[in-house]
Amino acid sequence: MYDNGPLLFINSVSSKVVKNSNQYVYDSRIHQNVKIPEIKKEVIPEVPKIVEVKEDEVKTPEPKEVISNDEENKIRKLQNKLELLNKRARLGRYVLVKVAYQDNEIEGFFRSLLDDSIIISDQETEREIPIKDIKNIDILKV
Repeated sequence: MYDNGPLLFINSVSSKVVKNSNQYVYDSRIHQNVKIPEIKKEVIPEVPKIVEVKEDEVKTPEPKEVISNDEENKIRKLQNKLELLNKRARLGRYVLVKVAYQDNEIEGFFRSLLDDSIIISDQETEREIPIKDIKNIDILKV
């Protein structure tokens, strides 16, 4: 079988610069795709410099000192308790709580947690209590 027909080129290969890795040449005489070999640059591996470290220069990580006051612990526990009560209230499970704020104590159902206050409801009334005034929250009945 002899064919003098012209060669069909897809993506010009006249230069040796490869445009991308998926560049093929179609030769109508051979009926196959021939992939152009990739031109690779020579990579010279850099030799890492070895530096001696003296024992004086080695720094051991010091554990961070945790400074905590009783007040900070109380505030953190109160925040956690308020978040837990708010999750239950959003699900419709209102919890009976006893809230100690300033010099008063109130007993009622925890309704919701707002940005700077909470809502406690008695039999008929709802009270909004600022979080900064709350001293303690006791959960009476879940």
